[in-house]
Amino acid sequence: MAMGNVDLTTRMGAHTATRTGSYAAFTFAVLGLLGALVYGFVIMKTNPELAKGATIGGLVEAVMGIIAGWRLRLGKGLFWGGATLFMVALELIGKVVAVQFGGLAIDSVVAIYLFNGLRGAYVLRQGRFAEDEAEVFG
Repeated sequence: MAMGNVDLTTRMGAHTATRTGSYAAFTFAVLGLLGALVYGFVIMKTNPELAKGATIGGLVEAVMGIIAGWRLRLGKGLFWGGATLFMVALELIGKVVAVQFGGLAIDSVVAIYLFNGLRGAYVLRQGRFAEDEAEVFG
């Protein structure tokens, strides 16, 4: 499945989108946890206030990513996935401002897959699929 090419006309396509969205959310959680650990151990000695804030922020990202990933894995998660996508968007803005192209690329991929996962969850909530009609008349 290409990043932007998601077939949401079938139930299977929508579930595939939510599954890959859950992977993106879990990736965001791991990155948040790694960020919290790095700031906690490395920067704590030089700038404790910055380290505390960044550690708390990273832990919040990790928790949100885990909840969003779990909900998207169930084919749901519009609220938590949307909140996590908002956090990813804030991260993207921070990466652009800080000119961190590696992090920008990673967060961009996470944002695309997470957005497609939200699209899949929305379509699953609607529950109207072409193959449902074919099964009734087939």
